[in-house]
Amino acid sequence: MKKNSLTVIRYFLQFGYPPTFKELHTFYPGKISRFQLARELTTLERENKVISSDTDRNNSVKIYTLEGYTILFQEIKAKIVCSEDKKTKAAGYLKRLSYIPEIILIGISGTVAMNNAKEKDDIDLFIISRAGRLWTARIKSLFLAELMGVRRKRDQVVAVKDKVCLNLFFDGSDLQVPPHKQNEYVAHEILQMKPVISKERAYERLLQANKWVLKYFPNSIPALLPRSVSGEKGSGLFTRARKDKGAVGYRLEKLAKKIQLFFISRHRTREYVSATQLWFHPEDFAKKVKT
Repeated sequence: MKKNSLTVIRYFLQFGYPPTFKELHTFYPGKISRFQLARELTTLERENKVISSDTDRNNSVKIYTLEGYTILFQEIKAKIVCSEDKKTKAAGYLKRLSYIPEIILIGISGTVAMNNAKEKDDIDLFIISRAGRLWTARIKSLFLAELMGVRRKRDQVVAVKDKVCLNLFFDGSDLQVPPHKQNEYVAHEILQMKPVISKERAYERLLQANKWVLKYFPNSIPALLPRSVSGEKGSGLFTRARKDKGAVGYRLEKLAKKIQLFFISRHRTREYVSATQLWFHPEDFAKKVKT
């Protein structure tokens, strides 16, 4: 089957989501200009293979789906409102989380990041710590969420509405996704993540460290990076996150790691835990999604 806009739309249909023109361009499975994409979509619409609509009265954002799925046009409007409401509810936690000195990036991922959330959904977060402070950043994040009553706990499947799911942590010294996880689904997740707080240009460095996504989506990263950071050279931008070498901080990190690994080992299943990355996804969604 020829890969084109239909391929992208079918991927998003698995999540009940009608992509925008910008998303179709970002996740197009080959190099294409915006003009060429617009012409392709016009042809597909003329052939009744693709149907488009507008997400608001000003006709500012056009979205696309296939025949038989136009109900998504109505559903996405409610999901956008729901997603924005969840972001508002999480704002207090995110603001306090940003004060934790060991954290240099907080990102929203999952359905909320895509404005595709349902009422019952939780809020997925992606956190990057300073180099050498992964476990300290995580234990403080968990404690704060517990204190504020917003933490989604392990194996909690009911009453998760508006809870924060702290399921992905990277150490600032290692921002590249490991080779065994470099697939189309994870590439989507990286590009769909919306940074809320980014210190020391952590978001830009994350994208630069994962340029392997260009293998799947060659139109993606150049469009997402500011012009001043789209190249490999520059004002020290691509150096690793500054490492706190304080003796007290180092001892606290070792203690935090020891405590957390003890509890993780008691319930560990398919989670990926390394010295610099923590992936708490018991289910590997990459194996379920059709690409």
